[in-house]
Amino acid sequence: MNFRILALSCLLGVAAACSARQLPKEYIPHQVIVGLKPGHKSETIAAASRINARVIEESLNHDWLLVQLPNSISVARGLDYFDRQPSTRYADANGILHADFIPNDTNWGNQYGPRLIDCPNGWDIDQGGSNIVVAIIDTGTMMTHSDLASKIYTNVGEIPNNGIDDDGNGFIDDDHGWNFNNNNRNAADDNGHGTHTSGIACAATNNANGIAGVGFNCVVMPIKVLNSGGSGSFTAVANGINYAWRNGAKVLSMSLGGSSGTQALSDACNAAWNNNCIICASAGNNGNTSANYPAFYSVCIAIASVDSNDFRSSFSEFGTWVDVAAPGGNVYSTWFNGGYMLLSGTSMSCPHVAGQAALLWHKNGVNTSNQTIRDDIEQTTDNNGRYGIGNGSQGGRVNVFRSLQRGGAQNVNPTNFDVFRGVLVSGGLAELLSSDDQYVIVQNGVVALPTEAPITVRIYSVAPGQTASDLKLLVENKVSINGLNQFIDAFNFTNGVYDNLDTRAAPQSDTVITSTIANPNDHIEAGTRNMAARIRVKPAGPVFSNTWTSSTDQVLWQFTP
Repeated sequence: MNFRILALSCLLGVAAACSARQLPKEYIPHQVIVGLKPGHKSETIAAASRINARVIEESLNHDWLLVQLPNSISVARGLDYFDRQPSTRYADANGILHADFIPNDTNWGNQYGPRLIDCPNGWDIDQGGSNIVVAIIDTGTMMTHSDLASKIYTNVGEIPNNGIDDDGNGFIDDDHGWNFNNNNRNAADDNGHGTHTSGIACAATNNANGIAGVGFNCVVMPIKVLNSGGSGSFTAVANGINYAWRNGAKVLSMSLGGSSGTQALSDACNAAWNNNCIICASAGNNGNTSANYPAFYSVCIAIASVDSNDFRSSFSEFGTWVDVAAPGGNVYSTWFNGGYMLLSGTSMSCPHVAGQAALLWHKNGVNTSNQTIRDDIEQTTDNNGRYGIGNGSQGGRVNVFRSLQRGGAQNVNPTNFDVFRGVLVSGGLAELLSSDDQYVIVQNGVVALPTEAPITVRIYSVAPGQTASDLKLLVENKVSINGLNQFIDAFNFTNGVYDNLDTRAAPQSDTVITSTIANPNDHIEAGTRNMAARIRVKPAGPVFSNTWTSSTDQVLWQFTP
């Protein structure tokens, strides 16, 4: 027995030789995370065995092992031991993270958050879709809540309750996310925090019930990494992150944090970013500039809190490392008893931005780079410099409408039209709003002036309130007979005349013509933002027909700020 103790002492070294590293304020006793050098897993397992330690978990990315130390070995001594192994890339304590909310028992209140960040105008541009998945990495989600039941991600490759990993992703029956606390398929919420953040991001919207989620039609992937007390380990969170990006989430929302991180957590965040995800993380509730992990990692969008008066919340972290702010004080959202609750914290701020990111992914397409999505969020904020975050030129409160305006070209539909020459046979404004084979049909009248087009339709619209960097006009049109020419023009408000954009033989089948408008801001009236276009059709030569028609299926402007 004495020989065995002596042998362990030789392997571990004396206490005075241990690394003078700072441990997290809270961590799981007798557990260390050991990062693996590529191809050195077996050496690490052997090293653990030599001190009577055992491997109890492996990263989904196979880049770290969680080692359970014997009770006789402290975390500090275990870290020192593994740091000295040639197979070790890093060694860290398995610290504990906590949900970033401040409980508040205020009575029911109004849902000010989506209004403050201008969701209503943003939803006029895009309302998201079920193909965009937001991973809520939290305490789980109440999936039967009336405002969430229709918004839960379903793994279509998995047959539930058959005890088989149908899709081969390493998880059996994970039809609605995963529980990394208990390593099972039950990602239901036993705390309330995750249900609250789920509702902020993606509650069913425009359904005459409850609240509106920022992400409108986007869906939630419940990933439970925090227990009923709102706490969870580094490894649970790291595995939750890796599960999310590996299983199709485009946005990761983490309303949690701690005063220190670990390489495993950093590696997981980097993996998600490198696989084209957006990572939103709450900045923390200490009311100072101290770092909060994982938000402090550069690949995460660190999110501070503002109140209903648009001032930084007193509890919110701030500083140059914090990227943006969002509503977090007294936020009304779904609760795990089936009702609703007011809570405060940067935890509530984080899912506002996650929902915003989801809308941007849907508008711009899933192949858009995550850097573009992040730029759209961070470079369209309001009140830069007001909240004590960011670098001054950036670092404001998010604005959903402005970010969606910036996020590439937006379609602007006609607001009115008139028939300047010819006779309207059928159709109205609704027929110009979509490509659906429903037409505005105009018939020629008497050709009194051979120089004029006997059919001329004028279409009007209103541009968004920003300067245009690009402007295009899309027209889908056809005519009834051969021998006609078609002209597409845009009105120039600087000189008061129409500029021709396209001239061609008029098509006899539906043809989409998209024309780029040179000097786009000359074609937008200052102040009113009015735009005008016209479609003209006239004979190329003698036409032996008393009646002929021009049929327009769709007209729209494509406006890029």
